[in-house]
Amino acid sequence: MTTLADLKARIADDLARSDLTNQIAAAIGDAIAHFQATRFYFNETRAATFQTVAGQTLYTAADLASIPLFFELDDLFITVTSATYPMRREDADLLEELVATNGANGDPYAFAWIDQSIRLYPIPNAPRTIRMVGAIKKPAPTDDADAANVWITEAFELIRCYAKGLLYAHVIKDAASTALMLGADGEGGLAGMARMKLERETSSKRATGVVRGTSF
Repeated sequence: MTTLADLKARIADDLARSDLTNQIAAAIGDAIAHFQATRFYFNETRAATFQTVAGQTLYTAADLASIPLFFELDDLFITVTSATYPMRREDADLLEELVATNGANGDPYAFAWIDQSIRLYPIPNAPRTIRMVGAIKKPAPTDDADAANVWITEAFELIRCYAKGLLYAHVIKDAASTALMLGADGEGGLAGMARMKLERETSSKRATGVVRGTSF
């Protein structure tokens, strides 16, 4: 298992510099922040759940800390007794209006994403389990010994190359090496190749093997 300390040492060795400790740490943080809202297989989740509360239609970080961390929300599922059902995504304005003017109560069948929160309709009248499925922002490692963080394990090469590109661009001021790491547009080079590898892995894991027609 690699650690944050391993990544820092690898970058310092790549650059043949021992005087950029703080800059390397900052570049790694910036690289992770750049890709936190990019979907890869390792930031997908189906494990985020929260409980509805009778009379409460809006659910925020206070109900589940990871709610505002979702940057792609695929589906919501509700469990009623022993059965689980998919919920219908609706326009946030529509649900806002329905809650204000109709105020129907019952087991929710519709949801909307609004203000980093989840709006449910009808207004819940009993505790139910809601499961969220989608892609979530994974945190950066918090200390040098962290050996389980996905950005250091699954995305080691991506963060290594992108962080080096940032260092070449902003600290070392080496345009040719910046282009080698990031490409001419900032999204290519060796970092771009590492990203494409992860995207291919993600696609291969998610592919159904079925081609679907597009409706026009």
